[in-house]
Amino acid sequence: MARATIIFILITAFLQIFSQKLYITGYAGYGIGVQKDYYNFSDLNYYATPDTSYSHYMRKLVKESFGTGYRFGGSLGTKISGNISFEMGMEYFKSKPVEFVSTARFTYDYSSTYYVRITDTYLVTGKMIQLSPSLVFEKEFKNIKPFLKLGGIIGFIYMEEDYNGYLTNTIPEYSNVERMQSIFKYKRNTSFGYLIAGGCNYKLMKDFYVFLEARYNNIAYVPEEAEYTKFIENGHNTLSTLSTSERYYEYVDEYYDTGKDNPSSKTSNLKSRYSFGSLSLLVGLRLDLF
Repeated sequence: MARATIIFILITAFLQIFSQKLYITGYAGYGIGVQKDYYNFSDLNYYATPDTSYSHYMRKLVKESFGTGYRFGGSLGTKISGNISFEMGMEYFKSKPVEFVSTARFTYDYSSTYYVRITDTYLVTGKMIQLSPSLVFEKEFKNIKPFLKLGGIIGFIYMEEDYNGYLTNTIPEYSNVERMQSIFKYKRNTSFGYLIAGGCNYKLMKDFYVFLEARYNNIAYVPEEAEYTKFIENGHNTLSTLSTSERYYEYVDEYYDTGKDNPSSKTSNLKSRYSFGSLSLLVGLRLDLF
């Protein structure tokens, strides 16, 4: 409902400032992620010999941006006055998957032959549908139109974490290999940001241009809810056996940890911020309608 309201207000505003000059654009491009944030993940390497008091842990913060990837979009613009136009853009973006790997290895004093090794691999992908109301300042010189664009971003974002875990056990009386797979989805949320862009239109023929644009996007995603949508253990679908606390998560500003698990309630974690900021190069076409 909130997203529909935002879109309605933006379309209404566009129609209110509609004038005699109208144009449309379409483009494709690639962005490099900037403004990296710490992903809520611990890169863990664990070595232990259970028959002694020795153990070793290593924890590492992982800093990543989800702004790297291909983007496709278009816009509808109208001349306000002189060299100033109002433009409403829409874009689809899917981030390049970000990989995180954790490993664990357990060895035993009574035989150097036997060990347990665990490898966990996470592939995290973000997706965004972006609306961008902007002001465009341009100046025409014969066949070229350089421009500067300043605008806001309304992003409808969600993320997905694809997990594969392998356990290798060389102890004879145990299973040699175990595997677990899951998909963990952070639910869609509305985020706000801004963009700054500059570029140039080159006239190919009357009212038809090709353009090159460099764009900086500043936007981040803070999920509020997430859930497992796939949970497979050794080839068996066990999603329906998960309790509410195992399957559903909520992200809050603060919570009280009593040390007791309530299977009928969602698991609470603190909110985290994930950057979708990017520096992109876009190539597109523009058609002046009338």
